[in-house]
Amino acid sequence: MLFKQDEVVQILNNLDSSILFDTSQTFSVQKKEINKKLLPAVKSAMNPTLKAYDTEIIKIIKQLHKSRREIRKLQEEGRINQHNKRQHMASRRDQV
Repeated sequence: MLFKQDEVVQILNNLDSSILFDTSQTFSVQKKEINKKLLPAVKSAMNPTLKAYDTEIIKIIKQLHKSRREIRKLQEEGRINQHNKRQHMASRRDQV
């Protein structure tokens, strides 16, 4: 699953921005558009040796959308520095 997730994220980072999801809108609002445009683009760009179901790919896209939407909201609210500091401290704790 981890390899699939990495591959999907890499593909999404390299896709045309007109196909990507909009972080100003919720995922459920864009679900039809994602299923119609983004999912086929990701599937065609994926390595054919990695077999992935549509539901797996949608789940990864949904997780990525949630994360990017949260970061966008934090940037708009001016709380991104607090978030980054908290993330850094948490990752340092995990390394010990």
